[in-house]
Amino acid sequence: MINKNFDIVPIKDIVNSWNYDILNGQKVPHRVSAPVLREIDDQIYLAAFVFPCNKEQLISEKIERPNMWIIANIKTGEIVERYSCAKKDFSNYTYYELYDISPKKLPPVPSNYWETIYSTLDIVREQYITTGQLNVLLYTNYLFHVLRQTPEAYKVFYKDLSFINTEKI
Repeated sequence: MINKNFDIVPIKDIVNSWNYDILNGQKVPHRVSAPVLREIDDQIYLAAFVFPCNKEQLISEKIERPNMWIIANIKTGEIVERYSCAKKDFSNYTYYELYDISPKKLPPVPSNYWETIYSTLDIVREQYITTGQLNVLLYTNYLFHVLRQTPEAYKVFYKDLSFINTEKI
């Protein structure tokens, strides 16, 4: 559980904020990934990707790959940078196919699944901010549970976006 006296914004609040703010107010149908950690220039950020989707794509369960990604302050979730994948990509996977997001093979989970998973990332963040040490084991556990509820075709994007140089840890 996150220390109530510690001044970090809970991930669930950050994710809610990103869902509204990530496209700078543009009214484009999209979804935002669960947050992951990404190291850039020896600094760890929260990161997420954005993928366009319309009603027809969601019904057909086939969507485009992410076309944008962001990095955000690990403590506040404030977006630091937005990247167009056309200019600075995080993955080598193609734009020329639709990815199957059918949830048919995903295991059932309890209603509080994401709240529990996000609290795990909050603990990882709090430990990193207070000690300067990343709890790789706990972060790996968080990522495992995110991937557990991610359609197979989209797991690669989480794996590509989540980057921590573990050689220095």
